[in-house]
Amino acid sequence: MGQGTAGGFINNNIVVSEDTVITKLVFSTRNNTLRAGDTVTCTIFKDNNTCATVLPMETPISATVMGPSPGAMEPFNCCAIAQGNVPVSQWELLSVRINSTGATTTLPGGVTARLSHNNFYT
Repeated sequence: MGQGTAGGFINNNIVVSEDTVITKLVFSTRNNTLRAGDTVTCTIFKDNNTCATVLPMETPISATVMGPSPGAMEPFNCCAIAQGNVPVSQWELLSVRINSTGATTTLPGGVTARLSHNNFYT
């Protein structure tokens, strides 16, 4: 997701610049066509070990887009939002994993995600 392609989602991550709390995940499957029954899920993972020597842990923040995609003249069903409250510390690594189910196994149009956060532990 914009941070490289080698080694799967665990090796494609960003580093947290300051102590914060992740509060929202916004996920889009962009212009990919989903059939009825298809789902695409984006889940945030965090690595408490800043040197990436252990497997990251799944967080409870996960957003799912469900098919079918509407026709060309209708607004696309391509976005999902998930709320959460996950503290992360400076230097931790964050990754997102994309899982698809149903007939849609590839996403040639790519996907995108955005995390929202506040800078105060709650």
